Amino acid sequence: MTTDRGKPIDWESTAGLPQVVATGAVLALFLARTRWWGTAGLSGRHFADWASARNLVTVIYYDLVYVTIVSSAFVGALLLARHRPRLQRILAWAFVALAVLSLVMAYVNEKALRELGSPLTYQWLYYSDFLRSIDAYNAMRGLATWGWLKIVVLACVQLLVGCYLAVRGLRWLARRVALRWLATPLVVGLCVVLGVGRFQTSRTVSDPAKLQNPVVSLIASALRTDQNPLLTTMHTDVPPDDFLPAGARTASEGALGLALRERARSAGVRNVLIVVLESVAAPYVGVYGAPYGATPHLDSYRPQAMLFTRVYAHVPSTVHSLVALLLSVYHPHSFRVLSAEYPRLRLPSLSSELEPMGYRTAFFNAADNRFQQVDTFLQARRFDRLEDYRTFACAGQVFRASDKHWAYLDGAADECAGNRVAEWAREPSGAPFFGVFWTMQTHFPYFLTGELAEFGVRNADMNRYLSALRETDRALGDLLAAMARQQVLDSTLVVVVGDHGEAFGQHGHYVHGVDLYEEEVHVPLMLINRRLFHGETDSTLGGLIDVPPTILDLLGEPFPTSWQGRSLFDSDRTGRVYLFTSRSKVLFGYREGTRKLIYDAGTNATELYDLETDPGESLNVAGGSPGVVRLGQQRLAAWVQYQQRFFKDVLVPEAR
Repeated sequence: MTTDRGKPIDWESTAGLPQVVATGAVLALFLARTRWWGTAGLSGRHFADWASARNLVTVIYYDLVYVTIVSSAFVGALLLARHRPRLQRILAWAFVALAVLSLVMAYVNEKALRELGSPLTYQWLYYSDFLRSIDAYNAMRGLATWGWLKIVVLACVQLLVGCYLAVRGLRWLARRVALRWLATPLVVGLCVVLGVGRFQTSRTVSDPAKLQNPVVSLIASALRTDQNPLLTTMHTDVPPDDFLPAGARTASEGALGLALRERARSAGVRNVLIVVLESVAAPYVGVYGAPYGATPHLDSYRPQAMLFTRVYAHVPSTVHSLVALLLSVYHPHSFRVLSAEYPRLRLPSLSSELEPMGYRTAFFNAADNRFQQVDTFLQARRFDRLEDYRTFACAGQVFRASDKHWAYLDGAADECAGNRVAEWAREPSGAPFFGVFWTMQTHFPYFLTGELAEFGVRNADMNRYLSALRETDRALGDLLAAMARQQVLDSTLVVVVGDHGEAFGQHGHYVHGVDLYEEEVHVPLMLINRRLFHGETDSTLGGLIDVPPTILDLLGEPFPTSWQGRSLFDSDRTGRVYLFTSRSKVLFGYREGTRKLIYDAGTNATELYDLETDPGESLNVAGGSPGVVRLGQQRLAAWVQYQQRFFKDVLVPEAR
């Protein structure tokens, strides 16, 4: 063969060049196919027109840039090694191996985007205790099904076969066509595609992180740790006052708490019933200003209740909230779930404190206590009785939601569970009682026993959710009415609280566990007893870890030295509440005053909102408040590092 100038090309001196060029081209096609199908799945449909090259270029732009840069680097290395054939072969096959790895990462990225909402990053793997957590391992094992693995293996085989055929075709073509007639149109076409892609992504892509090449994204996130240290290693001068346990801080009490305690003692209020509303955020409850009318029974108890308007779930997750409500501690910052991995951890709970005082204790779950080993966790908390939907007499009111991927999602109607709670409350033992009633109908996919109601909302899922909430509210009303007939309501402190919220697209996400916006973490908290409360409103800023000490405060009992929560009537509160989630993005946050700060540990991005002027959290003012952002990261680092020390001697093998 000769060049266009008539001089022969020494193909032996550049033997790896066709292999790299052909493999790069085939890899680009396979990445484009994977990205296209993945994007179609994320949007719920394919783009309207395959002929729309503009859409295709937008979707594959970052992958194409990656292939171009990597291929060019290997071509340059081959040219430098033109007289070293062994090194050329090594480079050429190394590029093929990199191509296979890149394709595998593309499929993993497609899974991550579907399940997590963002690409995998080093920070997510680090904070989630990747593969050291049983829950993370099971989640990933559930995603990497045999069917999915077969697809990935088949794609890799197709890639290798395609590379082989492309190399042979390129060599055949190179013997018949001048080099410039091959290279010029390819280079010009590539430049045009990249230019169009760059222009389109800058104009039309609202979240470019989702289109970043997964290899580049993962490597870049690891390199960012030098510039943006992990919260676990970041230097901080913020003292740990906000999260010190009771044994490490000065005891104090407020005048209101003292007065209520005396009133409770004189009125004979000695029983406690916690009603946990599954997936219910404060903005959906009538007494918090919700316009839907889904909670008329709960709203009717407003004149005999104290309403707390600024209480938060620290993690938008049921099991994490269970830990906070019983153990009064912040959950460890990882993908690990204490109930599943350390169910026997030796920390005192509200139930284990009340049981030695002569209380009979019970936990009633309208769902399944076996989920995340909650049953084992509760047994270690010294409950006298543990019941779930399997022990209730609920003919025709059992919901089946479990499948081969997610077990223990079945449950019973909240009305049936509430009836069982009422039966237990009236048992004539003479001893005071402490009970927990956890509802389930408002958990996705929102279970109904009756007809679907209409609440005037556009989102069909939200309408179904509100219908389920109305049934839960009716069950709560029936329970309280039964307790009143049994003459135990006046002697009972009824605590109604949400375990976390639920999102319906307010910030582009649905269900819960994804973000730290108000719809996912701002929960209702009502203390109901007509002898103690008369429609008061309290704006104290607090969280679920504050519920147990508040209860013991009203009962006039001391609480354990390990509890990080404080009574909501404590006059020496810090005025901050901390938040965390690692279900998809790894987010840390806290609220102080009217401001909420959310820090994305994966991207080092910070959001700051003034909830007084912007309750919908639509205007991020972090850019204009660098001092607040720096201090916020320092506070979060202090929290993360303190929790690591706190749990060091708690999460031991005996706790499993």
